Amino acid sequence: MRGARVEQARKEAGTLLYVLNRSTDDQHLFWVTELYSDEKAFAAHRDSAAMASASPVLSELIAEAEVLVGEPVRSKGMPEG
Repeated sequence: MRGARVEQARKEAGTLLYVLNRSTDDQHLFWVTELYSDEKAFAAHRDSAAMASASPVLSELIAEAEVLVGEPVRSKGMPEG
């Protein structure tokens, strides 16, 4: 499942960054860092067939979910905008 989500994100033109992270203190704690080119790209990812098929599996694995929405202020590796 983990590799499939990253592979799918690589195919999405508007997905600029999709990183699956695991805590070094708790091997059962994962989170995803995502960056999209715009709201339309995020909606395309969220509403994709791949996400729809993954949702039932993910809901069984996720004990707690927190979604934080923000925007880049400073970065390395991204054009200034």
